[in-house]
Amino acid sequence: MVRIADVPARAGPEGRHGVDRYKTMQTFVQVAKYGSLTAAARSLGISRALVSRQLTDLERRLRVRLLNRSTRLVSLTEPGRRHFVFCERLLGEMTEEAMTLLGTEAEIEGLISVATPDFADDLDVGGDALTTFLARYPKVKIELVVGEVLREHGALENTFDVVLQTKPSAALSAHALRIAQLHYAICAAPKYLAGVDAPRVPADLAKLRCLVHANETTWRLSNAGRSRKIAIEPAFSSNSFEVLAKAAVEGLGIAPLPERLIQPELKRGTLVRVLPSWRLPARPLYAAFTRPGAPPRRVKLLLDFLAEWFAKK
Repeated sequence: MVRIADVPARAGPEGRHGVDRYKTMQTFVQVAKYGSLTAAARSLGISRALVSRQLTDLERRLRVRLLNRSTRLVSLTEPGRRHFVFCERLLGEMTEEAMTLLGTEAEIEGLISVATPDFADDLDVGGDALTTFLARYPKVKIELVVGEVLREHGALENTFDVVLQTKPSAALSAHALRIAQLHYAICAAPKYLAGVDAPRVPADLAKLRCLVHANETTWRLSNAGRSRKIAIEPAFSSNSFEVLAKAAVEGLGIAPLPERLIQPELKRGTLVRVLPSWRLPARPLYAAFTRPGAPPRRVKLLLDFLAEWFAKK
């Protein structure tokens, strides 16, 4: 992040227009991202008072209200959302052009904001993949958001640089790269299976204690061209596959789990496959660039890195 010197808002005559408009755009974008003048000031290395003056000057110059301000929250108006998209695109293009002029050997730097669903974090995207990427490109900064924001329609577009999801929407498909194919297995602990009649056919699952991800109460299984759809009554549910895996290891029931997540438990024997000849549907995992225009070089590198990282796992 480029830091802005804390200078008086009216330093200089007309000369402040060029540089100060660039600074003002940076300030506006950070306020829109953080939803807070204080947090934006901290990220930019300037005072909150200067942030406030720059926003007031920007709204006065454009003759439109860009932000709804309260004592605790700052949110974008409709014109503010449009201006946010414009400023994000312009600042990104200016940074990209500067790097192009410096040449392809210029060191990669800048912020990449990433949003993932809860289950992607269970696959150690944040704890392993992104930290490895940062070690390779130490001047890059990552802002990772996991979970709730992905459930809000419209919250993703133009808000994050990269979004990981299993079903890319039409709005996010222009620069979507399939980075992995996620496979699932129905598993349980041997100690749980020792106390019940082990299931022989898919319909038997409905009679047992089942651990369910979120609201996925219908399990679809296939085997050699045959398919079955089983309605499940959850004994326990969670939006985290990691939590479900721990519950299964403790013998609380049967769970559909990502194979990448449970490989160590399968090797140790603390979990075993149930109905191994029947398969749950695989899910593709996509990484999508959400901004207008072409992704900057740092984002392209991250997308390629994620595909490479998942291929090696």
